[in-house]
Amino acid sequence: MKTRTLLTLLFVVRSAFVLTRICQHLGAKRRTAVDRSIMANVEGCFEAVRSEASELRCFLSLFLIVSFFVFGFFFPGNCSAETDRPVIRVGSEIEFPPFALVDESGQPSGFSVDLIKAVAEAMGLSVVFESGDWNKMWNDLVSGKLDVLPIVAKSTERARLVDFSLAHTETFDAFFVRDGSPILGTIEAAQGKTIVAMRSDAAHHELLELNFQGELMLADTIPEGLSMVAAGKCDAFLCSKLIGILAIKTHGIRGLTAGPPIPDYKRVFSFGIRKGEDELKEKLNQGLLIVKTGGQYDRIYEKWLAFDDPWLRYRKYLLLGLPVAIVIAFGAMLWSAMLKKLVSKRTSELAAKNEELEHTLTDLIRANADLEHFAYVASHDLQEPLRTVASALQMFEKKHKGKFDKDSDQLIDFAVNGAKRMRSLIRDLLTYSRLDTQGQSFTAVDMTEVLDRSIENCGSLIKEKGTEITYDRMPTITGDPLQLVQLLQNLIGNAVKFGPAVSSKVHVSAQQNGNEWVFSVKDNGTGIKEKYFDRIFVIFQQLSKKGPFHGTGIGLAIVKKIVERHHGRVWVESEVGVGSTFYFAIPNRICEKKAILG
Repeated sequence: MKTRTLLTLLFVVRSAFVLTRICQHLGAKRRTAVDRSIMANVEGCFEAVRSEASELRCFLSLFLIVSFFVFGFFFPGNCSAETDRPVIRVGSEIEFPPFALVDESGQPSGFSVDLIKAVAEAMGLSVVFESGDWNKMWNDLVSGKLDVLPIVAKSTERARLVDFSLAHTETFDAFFVRDGSPILGTIEAAQGKTIVAMRSDAAHHELLELNFQGELMLADTIPEGLSMVAAGKCDAFLCSKLIGILAIKTHGIRGLTAGPPIPDYKRVFSFGIRKGEDELKEKLNQGLLIVKTGGQYDRIYEKWLAFDDPWLRYRKYLLLGLPVAIVIAFGAMLWSAMLKKLVSKRTSELAAKNEELEHTLTDLIRANADLEHFAYVASHDLQEPLRTVASALQMFEKKHKGKFDKDSDQLIDFAVNGAKRMRSLIRDLLTYSRLDTQGQSFTAVDMTEVLDRSIENCGSLIKEKGTEITYDRMPTITGDPLQLVQLLQNLIGNAVKFGPAVSSKVHVSAQQNGNEWVFSVKDNGTGIKEKYFDRIFVIFQQLSKKGPFHGTGIGLAIVKKIVERHHGRVWVESEVGVGSTFYFAIPNRICEKKAILG
């Protein structure tokens, strides 16, 4: 208002100045146009005219100034009307895309923000936004600090605390679980499990109203809840399926699967209004109908939500391209007819190739079996002569060591150690070749007994290194008991061997993850570089042959083969200088292939 008054005043002063200059210019032209002699005779007349012009200028200036103030008083204009608009305080979530979020400049944005702005404009209301997480915004609305929350799922419990406008949007909830875990399609299926929901969210309230029987964990935001499931801290996260999928994509969260929409349960979004504000509720209802009727709602919906409905987003382009599509389809039919014969010919050729590949695969299977049999026979038959050589070398060392020079004694040590290493290598190779052919049938196995036997078998090494062995409670699983002992024995033995010289620690744990048990053997040893994670499970691969303890390079290959026979998986996580953790996962139920007993 002040700015408008100043500009008008400047305009009036400028107008008066221009009128003055015009009168002066007219007087000058008259003086130059009339003969000097005549001017002398009519000078008095001009003086009268100038006097009248001056009076006219003063009158016009006074008239404009008075008109300005009168106009400004009786017709204040839009500026005054703008400041007289009722102001409503509106809350907006910071992490509920695409319905509510914060843009790059830190301002509230999203579908619900644009919708409440449009409704407020239609009803002559001014909006002041406040942003925060959902729990804070909801509590502020209930306590009366806010007038409106533009995106609230209506429920019986919430209706006791706040009022609701007409519905403006609907969405459907689903459970998000880790990849490989059982899909949860109903609330009943989630009973007894650990479920996470966003604090004070509709899912949170719904579970409480249904008297959910299970552990309920709460997160402040949807990305936080999804990350908790991905990290294995809980079984599932319940939220809007649309918003959950968008959050996974936006934040790059991996390893999650969305279940189907939960039947007989959906979110009906409305404006949440401070309790008792009946007039505001009616205005928002009417404004919402105006926005929907005028087509503005559809434009806002298409802006924020149409990308999840390809038809809504590309409808106009598809309609324009329909004639072209018909022509292309007709051409494709002709082309398909031409290709039909060619496809038939190629199919016959592929059938012949497949038959050839099947013969090749059969030959490879036979060759692999022959190779395993050869490895078994070779390692078995080599043991006896090698045992004789090793015994002879040990007797020679015992009888003659110290009788020769230093170099000769060193050569004897090399020979004896080489024979021992060869014997260990053949023994491990024999074990490796027997894993598939001489494995036992799968039965129920108490992993506590398996762990005790594995620790007992490594007793001498554990005592020599002074390693502290700890473990959690072990489950009962299905498997080959002897091979499971070999599996844990190899992992514990490696952890002890490559642990620190002092304060060596090894911890064995087991945790159920969906339909499988995940076991881990953790040490505080030297650690392994990431580039070697796959290499260490390959037969005859050793990262280092230095130090007092070294193996044959078959131990971890045996571990991998045992786990694969149990239809599981094995992997390692490690940090150099901190230690390593070897994991292996075995399903709860194993459909064992027919064992070949040797």
